[in-house]
Order: sequence, then C-alpha cells, then structure tokens
Amino acid sequence: MTAVSPTALSTSPMFAALAEFTAERLNRWLSIARHRGWIGLEPRDGLRIRSEELDYVFSTNDAVHLRPTEAKGERDGWSYFLQAVEEGLSQGDPVAERWWSLSHRLSLSPDAQQLLALLVTAAGSTQLSRAFRYAWADFGRRTLSVGFASLLLAVDGAPTSLLDGRGAAAVEELKRYCLVRLEVESDTPAADTGIQLPSDVVAWLCGWPREWPEMLDGDALPAASPRLRQGLAPKLRQFLASATRRAPLVVVSGPLGSGRLGVAAELAVAWGVRGLWRLDLRPTGPQSAAQLERKLQRGVSLSTLAGLALAIVAVPSTEVDRRPEEAALWESLLDQAAEAEVPCVWMTSDPSFAPQDRAAMVLRIPFPNRSQRVEAWRTQLGDSLVSEDLEALAGRFLIAEGAIAQAAREARASLPPTAESAELRDAVAESARRLASVGLGSLAQPETSSVRLSDVILGQESRTLIEEIASYARHRHRLAKEWGFAEQRSYGLGVTALFAGPPGTGKTLAATAIARELGHELYRVDLSQMVSKYIGETEKHLATVFDAAEQGEVMLLFDEADSLFGKRTQVKSSVDRYANLEVNYLLQRIERFDGLVILTTNFEAGLDDAFARRIRFRVAFPQPDEQGRRALWRALLPDAVPQERLDLDALAATYELSGGHIKEIVLRAASLAMDDGGVLTQTLLVRSADAEYRKLGKLPVDSSSGATRRRDFPISDQGRGR
Repeated sequence: MTAVSPTALSTSPMFAALAEFTAERLNRWLSIARHRGWIGLEPRDGLRIRSEELDYVFSTNDAVHLRPTEAKGERDGWSYFLQAVEEGLSQGDPVAERWWSLSHRLSLSPDAQQLLALLVTAAGSTQLSRAFRYAWADFGRRTLSVGFASLLLAVDGAPTSLLDGRGAAAVEELKRYCLVRLEVESDTPAADTGIQLPSDVVAWLCGWPREWPEMLDGDALPAASPRLRQGLAPKLRQFLASATRRAPLVVVSGPLGSGRLGVAAELAVAWGVRGLWRLDLRPTGPQSAAQLERKLQRGVSLSTLAGLALAIVAVPSTEVDRRPEEAALWESLLDQAAEAEVPCVWMTSDPSFAPQDRAAMVLRIPFPNRSQRVEAWRTQLGDSLVSEDLEALAGRFLIAEGAIAQAAREARASLPPTAESAELRDAVAESARRLASVGLGSLAQPETSSVRLSDVILGQESRTLIEEIASYARHRHRLAKEWGFAEQRSYGLGVTALFAGPPGTGKTLAATAIARELGHELYRVDLSQMVSKYIGETEKHLATVFDAAEQGEVMLLFDEADSLFGKRTQVKSSVDRYANLEVNYLLQRIERFDGLVILTTNFEAGLDDAFARRIRFRVAFPQPDEQGRRALWRALLPDAVPQERLDLDALAATYELSGGHIKEIVLRAASLAMDDGGVLTQTLLVRSADAEYRKLGKLPVDSSSGATRRRDFPISDQGRGR
C-alpha cells in the first residue's frame, strides 16, 4: 500500500483531483504513523475494516490516471487539484468556479482550502471516510477532529511541524463563514473536538443536484416595480456612492406585497452579488433554539459560498417580545453575516422592529396612492370589471401591488371561467379584505356588517344627520378638488363624527352601516392596545392609527371614546402632565384629520370641551320611544322563527328598552323556545324581558296593566329586590 488513488466521487476531473489530494495526505500520514509504530499494519483489531478494503482504497490501479511526468516520482496532490481547477474554469465547469471563488472571492488561506477539501472528500466518499477512521485509529469517531486535521495539514512539512496547530487556525477561518460547525463538549480536549461539515456545503462544493428554494438568482430574482425603481433610485445612488462597509445592512420596511423583495434584488445588483438568499425568520411551527441557529448558519454559509446577499424576512416586534432568546440569535446572525462580509437586507412590515442602529440605510416603501392602486387593479383584472368597480376596490382596500395581484389570482381560482363580473367583484373584495394591510397591526380589528343604512331604526333627526355624514363622505373629494375647498383649506376636510347615547341605542351598528353604504372598511380601535404605560408610546400608536385611516381610506371607530378623549385636568403630578399631552395630541390630529373617524360614547360629559369644535357631526342616539321600540321588536325578530300569537305592540309599550337589549331578549326567548316545543310564545318573550329588566336593576311591570309587579320575584344576583 504505497501509492494513492481513492474511489472517485465522480468521473469529473475535478473530483478525481480532489480525491487524489485527500488520498495523498492520508498516505503520507499512514506512512509516518506506521514507521513510528503509532498504528498497526493489520487493521483487523476490532475496527471492522479489512486489509483488502484498504488495499483497494490505496491501490495504484484505480480510476485516477496520472500524467507520465507525475507517475515517475512523488506527486503533489494539492498542486494537481489547483491545476484541475484552472482547467475546469477554462471548460466552464461550475464546480471548478465554486472552488476557485474560495481563494479569490473569500480569500481563504491554503490551509483552510485544504482542510475544506479533506472534509468534503470524507463526507462524499464512503470508502475514504472509512479510511479516515482507520487513519485516526478510532473507527467509532464519525468526524474529523481538530488535532487530526492539524496532522494532515502538516505532513508535507518537517516532523516538528506535526503539532503546530494549523488545523485549529484553519477551522477558525472556516467558522468565520459558517462553513463548519464544532462538536463542542465540556469535557472534550480542544484537539479532540469534531469538525462537522453541513450537508448543504458538501452538496454545493460537489455540484450535486439539490433544490434550494431560498436561493433567488437569474430569472428567479424578482424585479422592483417601476414605481419603486423611480422613487428609490436617487436614494440608492446616494447610498452606494457613500457606502464604506464591505457588508452593509439595509433595512427595507413596507407592507405586505409592497415589493420589498424587489428592492432587495435591486440592492443585490448594485452590490455586484449574483442574487439573494431568502431567510424567512417568521415561525412556521415549534422550533428549538438549536434548530433556528442551524437555519441562520445555513443562510450565512450558502450566501457566502454562492456569492449572495441575505434577504431577511423579519417577524413583528410583538413576536420578538415573546421570544427574547430568538431575538438574541438574530443579533448573532447579523454579527456572523458582518464577519463573513455578507451584505444583508432586513425586510419587515414593522419598522420599529429593525436593527436601525446597525443599518447603513433605512428604506421605507410607501403604499401606492389611489390612482396607482386603480392601475394595479386594472393590470390584474383587465376588462373583467368596470372602472367604477376598480375605483371602489382601490378606495376600500389599502394594499400594495403584490397583494393586489394575489387577491386577483385567488379570486379567479375560486370561480368558474363563466362567472359573472359581480361574482368576480365580490370574490376579489373578499380576498383583498383578507390581505388588507392598513398598517394598524393589533391596534384595530376589522368590523363587518350586513345591515344596510336603510335598515337601521333611528329617529328622524338622527337619520337626517346620518345621511348627511354619508353624503359628505361620498362627495368630500369632489368638494376639495372640483369646488376649490382644498385651496381654501389645506387641512381638516375629513369626516369626524360623535355618536352619543345610552348603551344599546345603535351607535356601533350605525357606524358599520355607514361604512357599508360608502363601500369602506371599518376598523374598531382596540383601546387596550392603544394605551401604553410608556411615555410617548400612546401618541405613537395614535399617529399610526390616524395615518392609516388617511392613507387607506378606511373608517376608524373609537368605541367608548370618553376613556381616551377625556377632559384635561389641572397638572398636579407628572402623570397628569403626560395624560394632558395625549389629549393635546388628539386635538391636533382630529383638527388636521383628512379621513373618516367615528367616536361613540355613552358619557358625553366626560369628553374634553375642545373636541366640540373639531367634531364636524354630532348625532344623538336617545332611548327609542314607543313607536321606535315597536319597529325594533319587529326588525329584530326573524321571519323564520316559529311563533304563536305574539303581541309585540304590548311589549313595546310595556318595556322601555333600547335595541341592544331587545336583541338580547329575542335571542334568549328563542333559545328557550327550542326547549319548549320549538315555538316562540308571548310568555317566553315576557319571561326574557323580565330577566333583562332584572339585569338592569329595574322592576318588571305587568304587560297587561302596566303596574309594577312586586310579588313572586326572587332577589337578583346584584342583591336588588323585584
């Protein structure tokens, strides 16, 4: 066993040269080890490897044919490999190009390249892997150790260089680019630490066929829209002219479908890299910290090898708050990428969760304006919908071009080819509603209703004011542009309305009906998410909400607004001062607001007096009179309910309740009817109405005489008598 020639990984000259170098190093080490008695000649000592196998692996008669000048004397396997790389480059061999880039693009030292070659060969050839285990005299070891790597790298030098630690230095160099991992154990000597080579690195350097969906290059690289290229081009030119870092970090924030990935592709082209590695940090299921760390290292290693930029899809800050250990890993990712000189693009819809302190530039992608959204809808739907429908879609949903394209695809896929335009319009609206990104996050939730404005039961004065609100909202753009009010008033043309009245009088229902009438989406502001104990955070949340309402042409509903729009107080402490600042900010935003917002309250006296001038419409929602209650009883009782001799007029005359309470009574009585013969009777309605009265702390009355009934009533849960 004197000459070397392993079983080749492939018939390619590149692989033959790679195996030649590895086998040569093994032969040199075995020669030294056998000569000094460090390893036995007969490998039948429990390692389960036979002499015949080593004879085959280290046989002179194998598939690697040497040139005549090399066959006469001792060969330099590394020189032979480098020569094979040069020949492969001239022949357009992609594998040769990948190995060439290690020294020319990454500037890896010869030791680091040679160690990588040894690791790739050991991972790619079963027979050479077994020969490695025999050479380090431990067949139970599955990975090359740092100490043995030093020995293999030093066998071409003087005997005194066998323990010079070259392997450790080469390992650190490869770790910088996340190309290797160490099997670190607390009780393991540093020299015995195993070196792991990820399978993706082996596949890339061997040219094995493997699908990498995260890799975007060539035709798979997305293109930025003309709107973004035109708007961001000056910033990109300025940034590239002043950039000083070799591996910059750029933050790109924008809503779903706004073209963040296209902007990242433009940056990749400007940086001179071949494409992007899309590293999605959004959780798809339970994953341990170790799994996430391997995912991050995989992104850095393959970006390094392939010459890509990292396109990081970040998660919202609310997710990070629940997983601080993962946030620390992402900080480590940025450190590793900077160390490996991999440029990064941090893509997020929440600019507050972005490493802006580390970023060389922050790019914010705005929503397309209304005319741009109309053109995007027309591009996707063509002549399938009329211009009025396209205008309505653009006004109802604040979504970017990518989300518009997705909504159109989903709608077409859900309908047969023969579907009518009305069906397509409704399907597109449903998909767009699901994708709608109004920039509100958890601050507001969408409210939908099937009730039309004509179905809402109101007094004449309230109905007139509601119709005025709808009319003004419908025509405010024409008033501003065509009739010149925009020139006269630079701000304050929005719709601000206050609905005041007792609970259950239909304030929220009227707001949803107005939104349906106008074709707008209605979002109810979540006050629990709006108010923050941290100074300045509440104002920031309010700014987000009002900006979204103006840009997205959505209606905002502040339910129980007196809790947020309360009276300013005399400053007696710092708490009072900051509470007054919130009200002052609200006063400014309400006055300059150019969208649609409705405030509801059942305690109007709690509102600050300064809001009166800034609210354009005030609508009172009083308790309904008998006629109104009669209409409510009839409207809230579905026709499909089986009923028997109901006297709704008597109920309306007897029980002074608002529509919300009447709705509860009807629903409760209907559920009782299902257990009592399946027919709704007057007795069940009276029973439910009495229960609702008790809940409100009122004394039930006799529906036949109108007298208060004081007998046969137990004490209620609240301790009130009947």
